[in-house]
Amino acid sequence: MKTLLIVDDHPIVLEGIQSVLSKNGFKVLKATTADQAIAIAEQVNGIDMYVVDLSLKEGTDGITLIETLREKGHYRPTVVYTMHEELWNISILMKADVEGIVLKGDNINELVYAVKTVAEGNRYQSAAFDEKRKEALNTTGILSSKDIEILRRLSAGAGNREIASEMQISEKTVEYHRANILRKLRAKTMLEATKRAIALGIVYVSMVTAVIIPQPAAAAETLPEAVDLGLSVDWADRNLGADTPLDAGGYYAFAETEPKATYDWTTYIHCAGEIGTCKDLGTDNIAGTHYDPATLLLGDGWRMPTAAECEELVDACTFAGDQYGDTCVVTFSAPDTGNRIILPLAGYMTGARLYTFNSEGAYMTGTCEFESYGDEWSDIGNIAMLMNSNLALISYGSPQLGVTIRPVKEKASTSVAPVLSASPATVTQIYTVDGKPLGSSIESLPSRGIFLILMSDGHCKKIIKK
Repeated sequence: MKTLLIVDDHPIVLEGIQSVLSKNGFKVLKATTADQAIAIAEQVNGIDMYVVDLSLKEGTDGITLIETLREKGHYRPTVVYTMHEELWNISILMKADVEGIVLKGDNINELVYAVKTVAEGNRYQSAAFDEKRKEALNTTGILSSKDIEILRRLSAGAGNREIASEMQISEKTVEYHRANILRKLRAKTMLEATKRAIALGIVYVSMVTAVIIPQPAAAAETLPEAVDLGLSVDWADRNLGADTPLDAGGYYAFAETEPKATYDWTTYIHCAGEIGTCKDLGTDNIAGTHYDPATLLLGDGWRMPTAAECEELVDACTFAGDQYGDTCVVTFSAPDTGNRIILPLAGYMTGARLYTFNSEGAYMTGTCEFESYGDEWSDIGNIAMLMNSNLALISYGSPQLGVTIRPVKEKASTSVAPVLSASPATVTQIYTVDGKPLGSSIESLPSRGIFLILMSDGHCKKIIKK
């Protein structure tokens, strides 16, 4: 007799399914929450299959539950069923690695047949799901091209007036399309609409992140302002590359100076293309060096924070989670003055995908340590400041991931220093973007390329030769 674990947050439905499957020769265990299901899977031996509702309470879905169980070593064949036949849910199921899929609109005998088929080692998708699958494959007509363009701009934080001006349409037209987007995708917020559009493939993650993650610019309006929190350094009021304190800004791999499309070991410039092949950067703190994108892009004394400065921020300031419109943030406030900085929970990049956006934040520090075990393994252990709406902590990161940066600078002196006759800054060293030293002669540089110039006064400049 096969043993099934059924997970459904509707007790009446759960009882009905248990009754039918029990009559068909299955032993049935029940759970109404993801936590219950995980506990049963860890405590009970001999479970042969999972039968899971796609939509569960507590913000968890059936696919995430199955992935969690598999990560814990409890891999079992799975049948997923759902009463939610919206195309974004169908799209999620299409991408899911499960053995059986049934819609609750199907006859209960369809679910029984699916369970029996999967129990015999086969895969099964109901005819109703297959019809919805074909419909989901042709979803370009759900939103018009103008709907999609406006959705992209709204997702990037643009307002109706800004969009109207850029697209040369009226604000009423923008509002009309905004209402259409919410109605067509059955969403309450633009963030929810964006997630559903991504699930459907109407808007691709690369398109969204290209809007959410602007290339850093040196334009005056994007330069940060220093905020005095009563700490050893002043903190920028926005992320590196951000136009406002609520923007994510750019995402950077550790010791790389420009954002990019893909973040993994094959694109990480300080390794040989795979994990365990990292190069020694020759320092335990890249803040303020030619590896520091804040120093390179902003100048004027701006740099990445160290791990100690992030610890000081977490320990000395009042921490709180907050939300501005659809943007989830955390704030750090000075207990004495009330001055504060806002850090958006901007997630992180791995591969070409943006993860945990609007739920978690990962902020790079310049602190690192190089670990090497002969020729077999070498790694850069970089330190990051991780946070969600409930806590912030300092922890190890992974250097190839793309994370955000909140710059700092030394506190402005309150005294006026005497004017001395100083020599002009000279070139100390020239590097390629991957850290290779090229000497100190600008005249001898190759005819093409991007070069980082470290000056004797500590500033870093970039030269592009085409």
